[in-house]
Amino acid sequence: MLTLPKIIERPAQPYLYVTFTVSMNQMNRPAEEGFPRLFAHIEKHGLKPVGAPFYNYRRINMEKTLDVEPASRWKRGPEEGALKTGILPAVASCR
Repeated sequence: MLTLPKIIERPAQPYLYVTFTVSMNQMNRPAEEGFPRLFAHIEKHGLKPVGAPFYNYRRINMEKTLDVEPASRWKRGPEEGALKTGILPAVASCR
């Protein structure tokens, strides 16, 4: 059955991330190092993640390097060392 698309609006959301600059053959590094750091920080500070963790790609140059952020949306909390905070902008998308 054919259905019409639905517009979904999402508010700006805080997120926690670690930045990695890696080549394509090092793409396992952000997952192996970044996500454990994020989860340990979230647990240590009693934070509540909102939804599933994700990758935020800041820059992609397939021939050289990528800037990749293993990230998690969360309720507000502190930055610590390499763990930084940011805001995902509000968006409207079709679904």
